[in-house]
Amino acid sequence: MNHSDAYLEIDKQIKYALETGAQHLNLSSYEITELPESLGQLTHLTSLSILNDSIRVFPSTIWQLKNLTKLDIKCRLLYGEVYDSLYKLDKLTHLNISRNDLKSLPESLGRLVNLTDLDISYNQLVQLPESLALLTNLKVLKVYSNRLQSLPKSFGKLVNLTTLDANYNQLKSLPISFWQLSNLENLDISANRFKALNKSLGQLKNLTSLEVSENQLSALPESLVQLEKLTILSLSSNPLNNLPEELAQLINLTHLEVSDNQLIHLPKSLGKLVNLMSLRASGNQLTNLPDSLKQLANLTFLDVSYNKLKILPNELRSLLLGLNRFSFYISGNKFDKESKLLLEELRKNNICE
Repeated sequence: MNHSDAYLEIDKQIKYALETGAQHLNLSSYEITELPESLGQLTHLTSLSILNDSIRVFPSTIWQLKNLTKLDIKCRLLYGEVYDSLYKLDKLTHLNISRNDLKSLPESLGRLVNLTDLDISYNQLVQLPESLALLTNLKVLKVYSNRLQSLPKSFGKLVNLTTLDANYNQLKSLPISFWQLSNLENLDISANRFKALNKSLGQLKNLTSLEVSENQLSALPESLVQLEKLTILSLSSNPLNNLPEELAQLINLTHLEVSDNQLIHLPKSLGKLVNLMSLRASGNQLTNLPDSLKQLANLTFLDVSYNKLKILPNELRSLLLGLNRFSFYISGNKFDKESKLLLEELRKNNICE
């Protein structure tokens, strides 16, 4: 579709939306360089999506869309009046301004007090405005793939936050107020620069998912085992050489990822994680597997490839053969003759790879 056809089609869409009172409009599929002024007539719109890198001009009339609750903008030219005037859409609950090459956010962002979901990922942000703390209704915040070196000191005022995705940044620590986020359920700070996790981590009692892969963690805080609701724990790609036996207190864990560390062994108490369904421990220095693995009756995925295993416990045989659906990855190890016979039996049953 050429430019002239695209503009005609957009005019048709706007006219149709005016006539029908449509509440949703998506202008993402048209290669145009500017949006028509007539867009501002659609004051009944509640949802607008403009994911278009070719747009160079935004009409000032867009701020007349006072009933918008959801706005997705991707144009890589989100600055100036467009950028600073977002606060005028004060009914917004969902705002997505990811992938816009933004280097900063205006303090006026804090005036969007009805926001519950904010996506500012894939930009070039080095810091977040302190006014972010005014968004006390915020539940989901996505800031991944930026250049953040810290979070605002007042971050803990986001008392309703349930999900923070801050992976692929340059964070080394979290502000003291962070541990006040008692409603936080999902925390992803993978691919940052953490050398340690704060001992206050245990205060986040409602955490169900914690992802801290690709950091520089050499040890885990004792308070980790206080996260009794945790179902997902990802610790991959850290220099960890030991997992505490107390980890078995996290009895609600269903997924545990510890691949690409420096682990010599797994905790003997691992078998107490009776709800565990997936265990990824590839790329370590494991020389054996604990006998207690046989107690993991709900396990359906086990990856211990590329370790230093020579022996497979016979106790695993009854567990593996007794499960209808099981994925077992063991390549990159040098097993003894007896273990190879067991592996051959497992392969015949389509269990191991």
